[in-house]
Amino acid sequence: MPKKTLIFKFGALGDVIMATPLIKAITDSQKSSNYTLVTTKPFISVFENWNNLNIKTIDNASIIENLKFVLDIRKTQYSQLFDLQSNDRSRIICLLSGIKNSVGNHRFPYRHHPAEKWEGQTHIFDRMCKVVEQQGIKVKDKSPLLLAAEKQKVKVGKWIAQNLETKKPFVILHAGSSRSRPEKRWPYFEQLAYRLDCDGFGIVWIGGPDDTALNDRLASAVGIDATGSFTILELAELGRKANFAVTNDSGPMHILSASGIPIFGLFGPSSKQKNHALGQGHRALAVVENWSTSLRPSQASLSNLSLDSVINKISEDGLLA
Repeated sequence: MPKKTLIFKFGALGDVIMATPLIKAITDSQKSSNYTLVTTKPFISVFENWNNLNIKTIDNASIIENLKFVLDIRKTQYSQLFDLQSNDRSRIICLLSGIKNSVGNHRFPYRHHPAEKWEGQTHIFDRMCKVVEQQGIKVKDKSPLLLAAEKQKVKVGKWIAQNLETKKPFVILHAGSSRSRPEKRWPYFEQLAYRLDCDGFGIVWIGGPDDTALNDRLASAVGIDATGSFTILELAELGRKANFAVTNDSGPMHILSASGIPIFGLFGPSSKQKNHALGQGHRALAVVENWSTSLRPSQASLSNLSLDSVINKISEDGLLA
């Protein structure tokens, strides 16, 4: 009878995407095991084209619903648990689950955990690699895995054909952020877009509902407004057709890191060392290299990251004329 393995990764978007190579390493470690990922509804689509992975959702935060979820876990009798979330909620569920062979980011309540106490001292992905290593699993491929189906590839191809000039190179720009985090928006995207347009690139503005008004204004000046045009997997596929991308510290930055193109992430009120997209740390730009929570807002303001510094960084990769 195959073993039953449970994996926790509830959110947020960037964290779920960074967890994909970890989840792939786990599911590849024992082909005979039956794997179930617990996530939240907004992220089911990330895994829709995966094999050998069942999906459960946990969205209701009420005590009663969480207890029902625990009872369901106990009834299924999983043999091991990888808690890649390791927050208060997942730790309590782990404690009550009855799964003895558990691995997580902290000493309690897991049977297996890294020896060094976690205090946010490294990029979270590097730490979670150490977490799964406690079960003898090495994460060899550290690139995010966002698999597009054929119909998704066709949709992206048609969009490119209808909206961009044939064979003209294009770049993807994400100038927005969550509505609650306006301080994460770099103010010089329009000037950057004009420069890239002069260099012969098409400009594609991406984002979600919180970026609608901003992208409408930017696209009226230069480029194509693609706000809300793509799902997560489709956006990763669009990225595979682009030359490079420039983004704020955001979910789209992590999505595009699965595309295999250069991603220039811009960091002000957050640490590039701890939050950069996987494989793109050397391209991340920050207002303050040694970021800390003691910085005043004015010190970490993205307005202090100049247009020239971003253009020079892109030029270092040989991407501009």
